[in-house]
Parts: sequence; C-alpha cells; structure tokens
Amino acid sequence: MRNEDWAHLETNHGFAIVADGMGGLQAGQIASRTAVERTTDALIASPKLDVDTLESALKLAHEAVQAKAKGLDLLGRMGTTLVIWAVTPGGCVCSHIGDSRAYRIRGGRIEQFTKDQSLAQRLIDLGLSENDEETRAHNAHILTQAIGLPGDFEPESITIDSEYERYLLCSDGLSDMVDDARICELMQIPDLETCSDELIKAALDRGGRDNVSVVLIEP
Repeated sequence: MRNEDWAHLETNHGFAIVADGMGGLQAGQIASRTAVERTTDALIASPKLDVDTLESALKLAHEAVQAKAKGLDLLGRMGTTLVIWAVTPGGCVCSHIGDSRAYRIRGGRIEQFTKDQSLAQRLIDLGLSENDEETRAHNAHILTQAIGLPGDFEPESITIDSEYERYLLCSDGLSDMVDDARICELMQIPDLETCSDELIKAALDRGGRDNVSVVLIEP
C-alpha cells in the first residue's frame, strides 16, 4: 500500500495539518504533500491565525495542487482532503476540505467538529437516507469537495473554545475503521505517543484498508 497521507505539526507557530491524497499511485502522495507544504508556508508567513487566514491558506493549497496536476497532465484526477487546527488568541480554529476529520475530547466524551464533505453526508443532511450506516458505507468516499479537483471550493470552519483536554486530527483511515466510542476510549491514554500508536493499531487490527494518519494535540 502506497502512503497517500501527509501530516505536519508546527509547534512553534501553533498549528497542525492532516491531508489524505487521491489519484492513485504517486499522484495522491504528491497532492497531499503539495497541499500541506503550501498551507504551512502560508500560515507561517501570516501575522495571525484566524478563520480568514486558514481559508486563504486552503485556497492557495488548492491552486498549488491544480498547478502541480496540470504539469503532470493529471488535472481533474489528482486531489486531496485537508484539515487544519490552529491556536488563536481566543482559543482555537479549525478549517477543512473533504473528509479528514477533527475531534475534541473532554470529560471522557468525544465530539467530531468537522462535517464530512461527502455524498453520504449530503444525503443524510437532506433527509434522503433512512439508514445512515448503509448510506455512509456506500457513499462515504464520494467527496463533494477536495483540494485540487474541479467544482465548488468552499472550506468549512469553526472557532473552538480552548477548554478541551485533547484534540485529534485524522485521515479516514482511522475514522472508517474505528468507531467514535473506541477512539474516545483510546484517547484517554495519558502518553501522547502511546495514544497515537494505539489509535493506528486499532485501525490496522480492524483491517487497515487505507493509510492511517493522526495528530494529537493538548492545548
């Protein structure tokens, strides 16, 4: 299995990124790495981190991946999801495109605060599915938006208070294989490195059909 995920934690500037590339073979890895590197450059160069800054960085990443795809004659066939978490003066902010996710943990409870930009989620939101589990199983990997691909490009963002014990960014290699209850249970492991290893192991133990990337953050 070729790794098409790319993750980055920038402790000096207070942000983290996870991306999951699409396109097969080398294209997905190129897309995710290009997007993360362009996003990182934009955030480091910015005097502040807020919703506008994160969404502008995503737009720059979108353009960079499209340019790279055009040069490889893969325009329209190479893209990536991406989720960013960043510290702000008033707390935290998160922006994303696609179905890479962000969670927060507090008091032994887990909350997903990104919403997948996928056909499955759209059908559920429109009330066109009576069986959410079946809908996700058949349509979860059909994305409605992604960096580098043609069509709509509308990042979703949320501002978060800082009163949470831990945050988790992950690719769908984790969230597709491990349910929220088990993720929450593993997130109680005190040591971050051990916690990360156990999350990845849980996904692999359940079949590990995709690359698994996680970033854990304690404010």
